[in-house]
Amino acid sequence: MKTKDCDPVCRQIGILISNKRIELRMTMQELADKIGLSKGAIFNYEEGTRDIPVSNLVKISSVLGLSVSDLVPNIENLPVKVDRPKKVKKEFIIHGIHFNVESEAKAKKELAKALTQIFKKGI
Repeated sequence: MKTKDCDPVCRQIGILISNKRIELRMTMQELADKIGLSKGAIFNYEEGTRDIPVSNLVKISSVLGLSVSDLVPNIENLPVKVDRPKKVKKEFIIHGIHFNVESEAKAKKELAKALTQIFKKGI
């Protein structure tokens, strides 16, 4: 999984992992070795910049002597980020010219813009 912006839930899980690991006087490398991951993966999990697969969350919680629910924060108190759906582009054909835009109105605008540029340049 790719590195991403810090997500509040991932960050909170990472803080809990880090705190428990430090409490147990365990290094990132030791935790990584016990569950078969790299130190870098543990670092990314603790920083909240990488999603933790459930299978790894189970392994981490087991090594730290916790249940998975101990690591999952109360999400009711965290800010919710809603991703808006991307506008779907459709193909419109106007006078034999293809446009990939969100609506027919945008296709007509693009056609008008293209024709204006053509007439301005005298093509």
